[in-house]
Amino acid sequence: NAGGGIFSFLAPATTLDPPAFDLLFGTPQAPDLAAVAAGFGWEVVDLGPDSVLADFEAALDRGMAGGMSVIRVRLPDRAENVILHDQINAAIARVVGEASA
Repeated sequence: NAGGGIFSFLAPATTLDPPAFDLLFGTPQAPDLAAVAAGFGWEVVDLGPDSVLADFEAALDRGMAGGMSVIRVRLPDRAENVILHDQINAAIARVVGEASA
């Protein structure tokens, strides 16, 4: 989410106008987490904003099968991050619950 996305879960995200919110809470950065993970020899699964819900559980299932991996979810903006966050957490709970049953 280019940094600062965690703050989108707080009240100022809905009470401030977007430019003021970005000025105060946005922390733009562009780290390449996939390159770091690949450097450790980990599998990297890249999910774009259009494939997150369709492909996330399958990627998580593969990751639960063993080994180290990173699932990178790319979102178009911070607002969608808040919405997708709950859906991703629900998918994780389902997959982990099924794996431990």
